[in-house]
Amino acid sequence: MSESRRHLADAHRIPILAVDDEPADILNLERILAGTRYQLIAARSTAQAKRALERILPAAIVLDIMLEGEEAWRFLIDTKHREATH
Repeated sequence: MSESRRHLADAHRIPILAVDDEPADILNLERILAGTRYQLIAARSTAQAKRALERILPAAIVLDIMLEGEEAWRFLIDTKHREATH
């Protein structure tokens, strides 16, 4: 699925942003949210997550703090200080 397609929120569902580089973890979250009013928006890096946040305002963000080669803590701090997400 292309990155732009992943960030398309269904107007009838509540978006949840998941930032995780492990495909199995994303699949587990998709299974958990299947059939609920929540829609998983997946990002495999903090860069993808930042682009997603330009398009959507999620109800929650699930963040893998141990992202390979990423500054997940910096992303968390920056996100907390954004007007739209704090």
